[in-house]
Amino acid sequence: SEAPSAQAWLLGRCRSRSSPRHGGGGPSRAMARADSSANGELESTRLRAEGASDSDTCFAANPHRLLGTRRWPTSRSRLAGLACLGVLLCCSLIYFFVRGLRWRSKGAIEGAAEEEALGAVDKQALRHPCRPSMRHRAPASFSVAFGSNYGTFVAACVRERAPVWVDRFYNLVVKGYYNENYFFRVINTTRMQIVQFGTNGDPAVSNIYNWSSTSTPECAILEPQPPDMPRCMAGDSGAACTPGVGLSNTFGTVVMSTSYNMTTPGYPEGVTWNATAELFINTGDNGKLLDSRLFVPICQIDDAGMQAVLRFPSFGELADLGGSGPSLGMLYERGNSYIRANASWVSMALTSQVGIA
Repeated sequence: SEAPSAQAWLLGRCRSRSSPRHGGGGPSRAMARADSSANGELESTRLRAEGASDSDTCFAANPHRLLGTRRWPTSRSRLAGLACLGVLLCCSLIYFFVRGLRWRSKGAIEGAAEEEALGAVDKQALRHPCRPSMRHRAPASFSVAFGSNYGTFVAACVRERAPVWVDRFYNLVVKGYYNENYFFRVINTTRMQIVQFGTNGDPAVSNIYNWSSTSTPECAILEPQPPDMPRCMAGDSGAACTPGVGLSNTFGTVVMSTSYNMTTPGYPEGVTWNATAELFINTGDNGKLLDSRLFVPICQIDDAGMQAVLRFPSFGELADLGGSGPSLGMLYERGNSYIRANASWVSMALTSQVGIA
């Protein structure tokens, strides 16, 4: 057969390049392609006759193909797709980031409420008893739940019994001072039956409330103290005391622990004077010994809760008082590590969480 001319070959190559890879597009697009192809062939014939190059002729036959304009829609589509994907990815990241912030914020709020109820330790506040954060007025009545390694007990407290003492106790509970406190003195003699506690496990905190070494005695040591402190005890009457509110140092009552001053006029047996943070629980009837010295009970533990307290083991009288038990001075100096370092005290009663019930 006769070989095709160069022009016919070029036009065939151009048609081949410009022909669609697949059908479709509708009749209008097919007709547009036919018109464009016919016009392109006429123009390429004219250029060939004038001595134009093969590339010019092919360009005339199919300018859209050689300029690559048919590729642009595909590139734009891909770029648009990538842009949409990027926007979607960014939106997803923003969504999960915001959701994470809301979850963390919600968790922080719920955690703060839970920690306040449980009495989470706020050491910053506890180290500064003069600041307003440690001087809130206690509710007229409230209950404090004590968790321990021997069971849980609840103390019901009334502010009217000793407002100065109760306000201090309430603020210490809310800030977590009594968390992980050892019941370091358990005494059961014919003279007195008590369980004493109230030294924070961190010496940096507990020594703020050690009356003999505190750096802020004007706030750490409560004022006024008895006998000038407003109080209601069993048998007290008058406008300052609601009948039946006052308590005696009997089984299950909770009292602030304090030394007593032997030089106060009118109190030949002594009177309390330096209460800070320590407490004791009466595990027997100590009224005759302690009421006259103005150890004012502020809370009451019911009989069921006292069953846990009665299980606390005793390790003897304090070494500071000549006994074989722990040293209160060393407990203030070294904190809970002092107790934990002695294997013979491993069963000593210890609070866990203490908070407003």
